[in-house]
Amino acid sequence: MTNRSQKVLTEQGLLSALTTSVGTPQGCVISPLLFSIPSSGNFHLIKYADDIVFIELLSKNDVSQMDIAAHDLAGWCHDNDLFLNVSKTKELLLCNLRDNPVYENLIIDGHNVEQVDSFKYLETVIEERLRFQEHSMEVIKKARKRLYIMKKLCARRVSGPLRVQCYTTFIECIFLYHLSTVFGHLSAMSRKSINRVLDLASFLGDYDFNTIETVYERLMKTRCLRLVAAGQMNPVCI
Repeated sequence: MTNRSQKVLTEQGLLSALTTSVGTPQGCVISPLLFSIPSSGNFHLIKYADDIVFIELLSKNDVSQMDIAAHDLAGWCHDNDLFLNVSKTKELLLCNLRDNPVYENLIIDGHNVEQVDSFKYLETVIEERLRFQEHSMEVIKKARKRLYIMKKLCARRVSGPLRVQCYTTFIECIFLYHLSTVFGHLSAMSRKSINRVLDLASFLGDYDFNTIETVYERLMKTRCLRLVAAGQMNPVCI
């Protein structure tokens, strides 16, 4: 795993080699090893590539056992020659109480784990109140940047169908990502802001694009039909 190098092939030929110390090569034994990390106690463990998330559900008077899980994880990584980057490890408390309970900072390998109010995980900003306001603002910001492509196409008098294809390829996918999860938590103001972006896209594309509410309804109908086809839902539910 040490002294690995990589090159990039372009039309002009191979670029000079660069040494890399991150990632795991395809077929490497470490890749499946990361997915064998055990979970101790009453925790839900989520693994995606080299990202690990521990989720603990607590009632009002429960005592957190996260420190035990963190200690076990650190010990397992040490025993298997894996490095746990504590500086990138964050602790987020999701709570719907008026006053958030106070928990002591997690300590891993003698270092305090930073407690945060929000965290970006797999391109979704998760906030402590699960309102997804920060996430909607990021989505709007990213969509507005990509509208620049449609503005350029309009300036060059590109045909309408190509502008519509540009929207569906580069912009609509931003709203569809995790929409089924976050839509119910979005405030009326957030939905209105998103629809303003869609209105601008409709103007630039000379096409009446659906509102975020219509997109969500279409997405959920498609998902329900897939569940029916898989025999996991009664058709009467649709």
